[in-house]
Amino acid sequence: MYEDILYTRVSGHFQATQGVSLEQQDLHLKEWSVRNGGHVTGFFEERGKSGRSIKGRVQLIAALALLKPKSRFIVSKLSRLGRNVKEVLQIAETIKCAGASLIIVDQTIDTSTAIGQLFFTMLAAVAQFESDMLAEQINQMVTHQRSKGKVWGGTPFGWQRQSDKSLVPNEAERALWLEVKRLKNAGHSNKQIEADFKRRGHFYDAAKFSNITKLDFNNNPQVYNPPKHYLQRSQRGKK
Repeated sequence: MYEDILYTRVSGHFQATQGVSLEQQDLHLKEWSVRNGGHVTGFFEERGKSGRSIKGRVQLIAALALLKPKSRFIVSKLSRLGRNVKEVLQIAETIKCAGASLIIVDQTIDTSTAIGQLFFTMLAAVAQFESDMLAEQINQMVTHQRSKGKVWGGTPFGWQRQSDKSLVPNEAERALWLEVKRLKNAGHSNKQIEADFKRRGHFYDAAKFSNITKLDFNNNPQVYNPPKHYLQRSQRGKK
């Protein structure tokens, strides 16, 4: 009986609604393992992690650490493993060096065979090509939208939107920034500042607080000046 290590991943909510949810992957891989003489010895899943890099994918690293000779590392699709050819091939080499095999269920790939290794390499290249094409299309769309003065992205810290989407100063956030700047210049750490604000009940958005405490307070134009395309939109709204 094979010792199987199962790995599943989704990068966001959209994928979860397109037939690749963690739950669907989990069931799919477990059923495949049982049908093909396997016994699940490790099960790892990652939610909200991009496939463009292995950086920060701690569950993947943990799964690879369990590999042993004759074990099988199983994923549902190549894209679940990654979308960067170089890193995907490195993962495959790590699996091979451990004496294990990589199984990609939906594409019927088993890297323990010569033909399986060939198809794996070809599909890895295709996966990165598709990812690069998508990124290029998104960048073109963003550039086009910005050239027309349309809003794209979140609201910069220290600003708020009016009904016409133009930006106006958010005095409450700017006051918060000045207080954080004062504490940072006094030598307070991020954790000390966060604890102080929470104790006084002045802060409620931990994510935004984390971002602003990492800014360069001595030279940071983005705090009081929005990105150029935002400013253009705001100026057009005044004409």
